[in-house]
Amino acid sequence: MKSLLPVLLIVVGLGLGIYGIMQFGDSGKTLEIAGIELGAHDKSQQTQAFLMIGLGVLSLAGGIFMMKKK
Repeated sequence: MKSLLPVLLIVVGLGLGIYGIMQFGDSGKTLEIAGIELGAHDKSQQTQAFLMIGLGVLSLAGGIFMMKKK
């Protein structure tokens, strides 16, 4: 049971990181008309993506730390 938690933290961390990166990539749209590029970005979605990536990194680091502690 003790070895399950670090593995679970690592898996959750990777999942959150990947989800955050995908969400960050989808947070902005660009449109090009007659050589002029127009862009729109969703700031709240970018903030949420950064939070997901940060939580993923923390979870991954915690899982690795707990694995090495054994």
